[in-house]
Amino acid sequence: MVSTLGLVVSGVNLLYALYAIGNYLFNQRVSEGWTTLSLEMAVMFFFLFLMLSVICEYLGRVLEETRAQPAYHIMEELSSTVLVADATRRNVQK
Repeated sequence: MVSTLGLVVSGVNLLYALYAIGNYLFNQRVSEGWTTLSLEMAVMFFFLFLMLSVICEYLGRVLEETRAQPAYHIMEELSSTVLVADATRRNVQK
């Protein structure tokens, strides 16, 4: 959901950049520097939200992969006060 929102906001920034260009071309009373500043900010935020969407998607996939695995693996018990005679009853994985 967050990555989709980031892509939508990136698209909105592109639309704002087109608005700034259209305003410069068709409006005769535009303040000096407004168009370049608006374009710079729109392009910067477009790439920012695009990269945030990519990072969000990557983290979501990593989280999905790690949920299926146990939190830790015990390779071997070196010192324990409890002896388990039956190997199938151990709570360890090798």
